[in-house]
Amino acid sequence: MPLVHRAFKYKLNPTPEQDRVLWWTLTRCRELYNAALQERRDAWRMRRVSLNSYDQKAELPGVKEARPEYKDIQSQVLQDHKAASAGRQVVAVPPHHTSQDCSRCGTRVPKSLSVRTHICPNCGLVMDRDENSANEIKRRGQRLRGYSGIPE
Repeated sequence: MPLVHRAFKYKLNPTPEQDRVLWWTLTRCRELYNAALQERRDAWRMRRVSLNSYDQKAELPGVKEARPEYKDIQSQVLQDHKAASAGRQVVAVPPHHTSQDCSRCGTRVPKSLSVRTHICPNCGLVMDRDENSANEIKRRGQRLRGYSGIPE
């Protein structure tokens, strides 16, 4: 069965403040894109080296550190787009205490960063600290979306 794609066009009517922010963000993105393109051209012209996008993407945290104006540009845009195209939604979950709260029962189990195993005294859950944190982030995201975990 062929897959049907639908396209929609919407006219944006931003407020003056939204228009200013949109213009500012798109200008920064254009500057960054043009700088990356120039870097590729210079690398080829001067050293006959071909840069790939992965090398340039790896430099972005350093660019954001060196140029504070780029810190305001969200790095989440591509991830949000990919999720939407897969029929999914990205939910921002506050990261506070995710490695200390038990992903099974929610009990807070304080531990230092050197402790790599989560052991819950309340429900007995034992697992890697990072795995527990990932499960807790997932649980919080589902709760924010209104998912109770009980099939209807």
